[in-house]
Amino acid sequence: MSIMELIRKKSLEDARRINSNLIPPKNYSVSEFSEAHRILSVEDSPEPGKFRCWHFQRGMLDVFNEANTRRCVYMTSTQTSKTTLLMNLLMYIVCARNGGITFMLPSEVIARDYSKARFAPMIRDCPELEKRIPAGKTNGNTILYKQ
Repeated sequence: MSIMELIRKKSLEDARRINSNLIPPKNYSVSEFSEAHRILSVEDSPEPGKFRCWHFQRGMLDVFNEANTRRCVYMTSTQTSKTTLLMNLLMYIVCARNGGITFMLPSEVIARDYSKARFAPMIRDCPELEKRIPAGKTNGNTILYKQ
C-alpha cells in the first residue's frame, strides 16, 4: 500500500469518527432507553440481564418525558420495582440527557450502602453509564459523589 493510500485510509477513518460524534443521539423515551441500555445486575435482580418493562412500568417511566411534567408521584403497592424504575430514570438523565441529578436518600449510611450495593453494580454492568462515570477517585468520584 502506498503512502497516499495510507493517508487516504487514515483520513477516511478520522472523518467517520468525527462524523459519528456529530450525529445527534436518538430521542428515546425513558422506557425505550431503559430497554435498550439497562442491564440488571445479579446483585440487583432475581432475573439479571437485559431490562424489560412490564406493561404498568412503561407509563411510570415515560411520564418523565411529557412536556409539562414537573412532579411524578407514584402510588403503588410494595415490591413493584420502584427502585429499578428510579435507577432507570437516573441512568436516562445521565446518559440520554447528559445531565446532572441529585439523588437523595434518608441518611448518609443508607446512601453509602445504596451506592455500593445498587449503583456501583449498575455502572459496572451498563456500558452507556460506565462510559460517563469512570471508576476511581482520581476522576473525582467517591462513594457518595459521582462526577
